[in-house]
Amino acid sequence: MTTPNADAIAAVIPPNPPWRELYPATPLEGYLSYYLSDDLSRLPVRAVTLVRNNKADPNLETKTYGLFSTCGHGMRASIVKHRYGVIFFLTRRGGRRVLTGYYRLRWYTLGAPNDVPPDYALAADVIRFVNPPIEISELPPKPRRVVDKWFRVFKHVDAETTAALLAAFNRRKDRSNEHVAEIDRLERFSRGRTGYRYVGRKQAQPFNWELAGMYLAATSSETTPPTRASTSSPTNEWVCAACDVVSVNKARLKRCPECGAMNSLRAVPRDK
Repeated sequence: MTTPNADAIAAVIPPNPPWRELYPATPLEGYLSYYLSDDLSRLPVRAVTLVRNNKADPNLETKTYGLFSTCGHGMRASIVKHRYGVIFFLTRRGGRRVLTGYYRLRWYTLGAPNDVPPDYALAADVIRFVNPPIEISELPPKPRRVVDKWFRVFKHVDAETTAALLAAFNRRKDRSNEHVAEIDRLERFSRGRTGYRYVGRKQAQPFNWELAGMYLAATSSETTPPTRASTSSPTNEWVCAACDVVSVNKARLKRCPECGAMNSLRAVPRDK
């Protein structure tokens, strides 16, 4: 018999509301998405321990992207608008960019409805992360040229490139469970030394569907006026509209580390 808490957690997991079907267009197209990986790990997982910039995405624990973070909001808006079906992830290891995994997207929901433009969170029904990662030089010539052409954070890829990248990943053994276990190890390492799994967020608990419920509830109760909210600050400082406390982080967090208010942080400008 499930507990009320378990029932509440299950209620926010896709396909339950507020999640909606994405219905990706065919043939599948997608995006390349670059993320910072953790130097303390042998696996190319996201930067859990990076000081004042610890990362929530790609969030393999919930198979979501953008639910707990604000980075890449332009990509997510484009995915929802055009019904793109895949995100391929890259990071830097050994001084070069490598491909580490992908999400097959199926659901989306509003992440911060009063941001301008509106932000979205995405959820996958299938993820596949590999180890060792795929070297760009291993790809066939045409997708290699597409992937190897430099981009900063994200880049759209057409149907032909999407199919080639999916084929390259699907020839490799899925090691997503090892990636998830390594994220947990790094979080516990951080908590043992700082008191928090994510010190910049003042967050002691892992990312999971229980925490996701808090974020999803905020999207349906948003009362702030529409705001063109930046995801970066020239000072790396953010002031909370709810508690007026200034926090320091490279990217804007969805949740204030001090009071827990959602979508309340605004960039602190440089002194004129």
